[in-house]
Amino acid sequence: MRKKILRHQEFFSTQSKQGDSLVWKNILKCKELIHQGLIWIVGDGKDIFFWRDNWIENRKLLDLLEIEDHDTMDLELKVSDFIEDKQWNGHKLNLYLRNQDIVQKIIGIPIPISDVKDSFC
Repeated sequence: MRKKILRHQEFFSTQSKQGDSLVWKNILKCKELIHQGLIWIVGDGKDIFFWRDNWIENRKLLDLLEIEDHDTMDLELKVSDFIEDKQWNGHKLNLYLRNQDIVQKIIGIPIPISDVKDSFC
């Protein structure tokens, strides 16, 4: 599918085109459901949304911290915004998260030494 259909595109940003098969169009209709079931593995952190993706304890931080009112939050923050020189920025994590247990769990997630993209399972 990557070679034939996606080529240089990312699956979750792909839109259905007029000539697409019915099967492919239906797969694209399920993107959100597929995305909800993904568990991210931290690499460089550039593809993982800090608040909205399943990356810590296989959950979203919004759900883990039971945050319902997120109108004033920057939901576009990426995990990479909290990584400096291939290490977690503990100071910045503490500014955004008041829960020390969660901060410690995040700091316990290893950051690859080499440049590795985020992956999911």
